[in-house]
Amino acid sequence: MTRPSPKVSQPLAGPSNKSTVEEDVPNDQSFSEPTDVDMDVAPAPLPEKRPRRTPRHLVDFLPSDSRPIQQFSKEYDRLAEVQQQKRRRLDSPLPPQHVTPNAQPEPLETVPNENGLFRRYNIAPSRDPDEELTIYHVADAPGFIRDGNDMTDPLSGFGPTAQEVARSSNEGSRASTFFPFLNASVFRLMSWFYSSKNLTLAALDRLVNDVILAPDFNTQHFKGFSAIRENKRLEDKSPDQDHGPKLPWSTNDNWIEGSVEIPLPPPSGTSFKSERHAPTMQISFFHRNLVEAFKSGVQDYASRKFHWRGFRQFWKPSDNEPEQRVYGEAYTSDEWLDLEGSIDPVEGCNLEAVVVPLMLYSDSTHLASFGNASLWPVYMWFGGLSKYIRGKVTSFSAHHLVYLPSLPDLVKDTYTKTFGNSPTAAVLTHLRRELIQAVWKHLLTPEFKEIYKNGIVLKCGDGIWRRLYPRFFTYSADYKERVLLVGIKHIGEFLCATCRITLTQLERLGTKLHDIIWSRNLRTDSVAQNLRIKKARKLIFEKGKVVNGKPIDRALGESLVPIENAFSQLLLPHDRNYFSLFTRDLMHEIELGVWRSLFLHLLRILHTYGREAVATLDYRYRKISPFGRSTIRRFHEDVSAMKGLAARDFEDLLQNAGPCFEGLFLGTSKAVDNKIQDLLFTMASWHASAKMRLHTEWSLSIFEGMTRSLNRHFRVFKMKVCILFNTKETPKEVNASIRRRAATEAKTTGPRPAVNTTTQSTPREKTFNIKTPKMHSITHYPAAIRRFGTTDSYSTQPGEKEHTHVKAFWARTNKNQFEKQITQQERRETRSRVLSRTSEEDDDDDVPPIDPSDHHYISRTSQTHHNILQFVNDHVDDPAVENFTSKLVDHLLERILPQETTATDELRGQLIIRDHRIYEHKTLRINYTTYDNR
Repeated sequence: MTRPSPKVSQPLAGPSNKSTVEEDVPNDQSFSEPTDVDMDVAPAPLPEKRPRRTPRHLVDFLPSDSRPIQQFSKEYDRLAEVQQQKRRRLDSPLPPQHVTPNAQPEPLETVPNENGLFRRYNIAPSRDPDEELTIYHVADAPGFIRDGNDMTDPLSGFGPTAQEVARSSNEGSRASTFFPFLNASVFRLMSWFYSSKNLTLAALDRLVNDVILAPDFNTQHFKGFSAIRENKRLEDKSPDQDHGPKLPWSTNDNWIEGSVEIPLPPPSGTSFKSERHAPTMQISFFHRNLVEAFKSGVQDYASRKFHWRGFRQFWKPSDNEPEQRVYGEAYTSDEWLDLEGSIDPVEGCNLEAVVVPLMLYSDSTHLASFGNASLWPVYMWFGGLSKYIRGKVTSFSAHHLVYLPSLPDLVKDTYTKTFGNSPTAAVLTHLRRELIQAVWKHLLTPEFKEIYKNGIVLKCGDGIWRRLYPRFFTYSADYKERVLLVGIKHIGEFLCATCRITLTQLERLGTKLHDIIWSRNLRTDSVAQNLRIKKARKLIFEKGKVVNGKPIDRALGESLVPIENAFSQLLLPHDRNYFSLFTRDLMHEIELGVWRSLFLHLLRILHTYGREAVATLDYRYRKISPFGRSTIRRFHEDVSAMKGLAARDFEDLLQNAGPCFEGLFLGTSKAVDNKIQDLLFTMASWHASAKMRLHTEWSLSIFEGMTRSLNRHFRVFKMKVCILFNTKETPKEVNASIRRRAATEAKTTGPRPAVNTTTQSTPREKTFNIKTPKMHSITHYPAAIRRFGTTDSYSTQPGEKEHTHVKAFWARTNKNQFEKQITQQERRETRSRVLSRTSEEDDDDDVPPIDPSDHHYISRTSQTHHNILQFVNDHVDDPAVENFTSKLVDHLLERILPQETTATDELRGQLIIRDHRIYEHKTLRINYTTYDNR
């Protein structure tokens, strides 16, 4: 059976007489369904039976993305005419602002692919990174071969990779590749050290294969070796940096030790002339310059995979069915498109103006299993990068922006010394809110506010000059941190950071009032709200009112706190609502929140039946076989003990809850068992739908109905099931309660003798609570998907995975002032990776074995390319590029046109080189026969 040779990129739509340059790709990239014509030998059909075809929904297919942009025919006619008239002028040098053409005002639409997916752009992008995708980029399962030409940079997560310097170092001597190290042997050893988080057998293999067996390894290089000296070569001010080649990283993007001052609120009855006269406390922390971090991200090699333009994606199942909107990546969301429409182009600037959405995450993490060592990092991702790349910790796409400081214990001594009274719990909470807002005000410098308003002109990693507008897209954090950032009370009367629903209104969960009316009354930022905050702060500092007093609550309302929000000061002048930044958190809100509380209460109900019911549940879970690649793991221990369960473990518990809990509540009635089964099934279905990586308008409407159904089932469970049981604390809750009481008493009255658990282990009554912000958050998920894309795009899970890096850095510190040492470790590892990347780029392409009957071989990758106009402009003094464009057009026409056909000006004008690109390959292998017939 033969199949037609497919092409990854098809010609741009236009008149049939226009020529286009394309590249063939291997036949295994995609395939068409075989037809009768494709058969070499067609079997004789049986007269009594109809020919059978495989149903369409059973036909296997390879992944496929959208087709290239299809412009209108009139646009192609215009482009052809412009190319014909200005062909000679293109050979002259052009200034950078003319390299990228102006965006077309007309919306553009791509041709539907094999699955019926197509895109609709409001503004044409300068390039589409998905054009370079191959089957290797969408093969996530282990066992597949990897594309040797995949140029994903593992360095982009921590700072600049300086591709321009890497290229320039290749032009120099081989020794410049390893600078500031003196030779390749020392460089390879130090690179192995920083890439080995733990000394495992795999690390030992890398030591032997990558260091000792390297062809440039020489033991003589280690005479007088000192690890401390070599380590310092990667620091910011190494003595060797003033000599030798240029370093392959930017020295402007470094960690800075900054400090902020927060005013101390006075106790009741104490006042000042103004807030500026109040005593302050200075707190230091480590951070990177936000502007420099932004520059390093967009100039990094990984930015070649950025989507610079947002688009709406649609699905048309067939010609007879209407198209449907598809929700997935951040750059297909309405929020992205609204950000694009909000920028004001600078007059006289002909560059492509694009927004660069930034996705933030912050959460405190424990650095050790024992002790209280912790770090509070803030990570930043670029929304233009696909979520399938951002979600991998090995992609190093997370930029470490700042390590937030915690409120030091010294603040209690300072406050007592200043006012004569120790601070109350409300004052300490107020200071924590002040601290995190002060840090963000420190990060949002006037320089960043300027480029936020007017943009910044940079040459991006793909070689194209653009005017870039940074925009905050989402901020992912758990509830406790979210209320600090938003500026509302923790579990206050207005407890939701998204809407204005009240605590008493949460009792109506599952009703139309809660799900549709109250939950849509969203919080909005305003000038009036900021004026109320200023008034409340005057009451505190000038009138001596306590920070949590009733006068402050009456002045603010809606559970707001007297904190001036840093994001409000940045976004409100641009008509942005900072409340919308803080979107949903599926891991903490649902898996570790709603489902955990439901699972725990079901265990309490089972304890009312006795130990046999709990033992039966443990037995059923242990009998479940593992499934898939980490899809469902084996439950080795009793699930009722709930020991060391992470979010992925609770997800596995939910997926198997239906059959495991089935029939365990028949001791009360079959109706109760059925209601619990309905709740578990709806919960599992809702969770699976919430985690879908792609939603259509149809599936999202089903998800909306499923959300209302889940709220109703929770209401029924609370009102009609829970009242039938006198539930109390489980044994684990009892023990935890005893430990908490003992720890509290030890802090207040000093250590005491061991607690007698036999006399203080009476279980307390426990009820199922639906009046929680996490339970209420279920209602907001459909709207969040419509606004920002699917939940895996802004989940906190990638941030939790990124914590593994700072924990590895901490393990190499001496545990004394480890924050500074972690920043040093991060810089050293980053620069070691930069050098590793540079040395790899210095080598030729890895050419795989080929058939000796083939005439030649060139790598099929299309990732390394140059803009023709920019290439001519950069080499204007090189005689080799004189009339380069004209010669290139004639060269291509000679190979496209039939023999003995003369190239005319009309034919030259009709040739369109797609995106004005030429592609670079380091190796061309040509097979030929030698003189001795070999």
